[in-house]
Amino acid sequence: MQRSPTPQGTVDHERHYTQAVEMSEIAAHKSATKVRYQACMPGRRSRPGILLIRCRVGLSELRYRDSRRYGSVHDRLAKERMTRLAIIGTGYVGLTTGVCFAHLGHDVVCGDIDAGKVARLSRGEVPIVEHRLDELLAEGLRNGNLRFVVGAAAAVADAEIVFLCVPTPQGDDGSADLSYVEAAAREIAQVLPYECIVVNKSTVPVGSTRVVERVLQRPDVRVVSNPEFLREGSAVDDFLRPDRVVVGCEDRSAAIAVGALYDSIRAQVIVTDPASAETIKYAANAFLATKLSFVNAIAAVGEP
Repeated sequence: MQRSPTPQGTVDHERHYTQAVEMSEIAAHKSATKVRYQACMPGRRSRPGILLIRCRVGLSELRYRDSRRYGSVHDRLAKERMTRLAIIGTGYVGLTTGVCFAHLGHDVVCGDIDAGKVARLSRGEVPIVEHRLDELLAEGLRNGNLRFVVGAAAAVADAEIVFLCVPTPQGDDGSADLSYVEAAAREIAQVLPYECIVVNKSTVPVGSTRVVERVLQRPDVRVVSNPEFLREGSAVDDFLRPDRVVVGCEDRSAAIAVGALYDSIRAQVIVTDPASAETIKYAANAFLATKLSFVNAIAAVGEP
């Protein structure tokens, strides 16, 4: 469409807006691409199979404004980049994940099998004690980009990325019980949109990504491992200020799509294969248990 000429002496806000967007996109792409290629170049100190992405120039750095017509460039870009997410399970991990993603500007639908719990959450009632969680829950409900529904199938109807945040309790033999993960995957298998991405957020054994793929039986759906590293009492802060974000997937486009969800918090994103991502989570848990055991041992030595 041909644009009408701008009168002399006036500011062409649309042209400035377009140029600002293009410049920021190019800068962000070059910065991220440079680091990606550096991580893969021979002679660099990088572990095989692990790709470190740091996008130093982000869209959030744009501050061009025209309040009369266009508003903030960053605000407009945030709306364009908003992703439709579904969170399956509203337990400790699922609720924190959904509320925090809504706070980051994504459109989030959380599904749970407990109708009473869904009703309470829809009223803004938080079932757990967690710093700032009630505040961010109220914010998401008020902004309209956080909703709660009954059932996993209802949650994933329009989703681009689905997070499985269901419990994996310990079985009688000490192994993780994946029956809830498999049941959730089985419920959503036939209703997932085409080329949707399914993310394992629950703490699962190494190889669980393959289990979900086998249950889904959807060649068009990519399964990604994105383990959580949340501590009780500081889960919201851990999510919004993470030490690292681990994404495990053999499909690069799916890994980038999941990593991009965290763009606004400027986190260090580690992209690797699914088995390595699941191993990183187990190693972190084991190291935490080791530290606690060591502290308790030292405390015992210090007692009279």
